[in-house]
Amino acid sequence: MTLPRSPELDRSCSLYRLSPDGTVTELFGGVGLSNGLDWSDDRRAFYYADSLAGGVDVFATDPGTGALSGRHRFVTVPAGLPDGLTLDAEGCLWLAVWGSGELHRYTPDGRLDTVVTLPATQVTSAAFGGAGLSTLYITTARENFTPADLAAQPQAGYIFACSPGVAGREPYLFGA
Repeated sequence: MTLPRSPELDRSCSLYRLSPDGTVTELFGGVGLSNGLDWSDDRRAFYYADSLAGGVDVFATDPGTGALSGRHRFVTVPAGLPDGLTLDAEGCLWLAVWGSGELHRYTPDGRLDTVVTLPATQVTSAAFGGAGLSTLYITTARENFTPADLAAQPQAGYIFACSPGVAGREPYLFGA
C-alpha cells in the first residue's frame, strides 16, 4: 500500500489523551495518520509520527499535567513513510520507515546513526524485549500484496529480531 504525502490530504483528525481519571482531552488537531509515539525517560519530551506529514515531531511535555507545547520537527523522512517508533535506553529514537525496508535510529539531536535493512518493504514498528530488554523486535506487513509481491518478499509480514547493542526501556504503565 502506498500512502501519498501531501499537504492537501485530509487532516481533520485529532490526537486525544485519556487521563487516569477517565477524562478525555484533545491535544491537537490537523492529524492525518497517527502512528508512532513515545516519551523521553523524564517525560518532558513527546515524540509523535504522523505518517502523512512525512516525519516525527517532538513536543515539550509537562510531566505533571501532560500539557504539550513547543511542537517542532525532529526528523523528516526523505523516502517512505514514518510509522511506529520507540526510544532506547540512550534516548535514541528507532523509527520504522514504511515502504523503505528500513528501521532508522536517530540520536537525541536528530542525526541518523543506524539503519537496519530488512527483507520486507512494509516496516511497521519496533519494540524492545527479552532478557534485559536487549532484543529489538521489528514488525513488518504484507498489506495489499499481490502474489508477485509475496514471491519477491516472502518474509513480508514476519517479525524480525536483532541485538542492536543497546537496551530498551521499561514501558510506562497507564496511571502510574
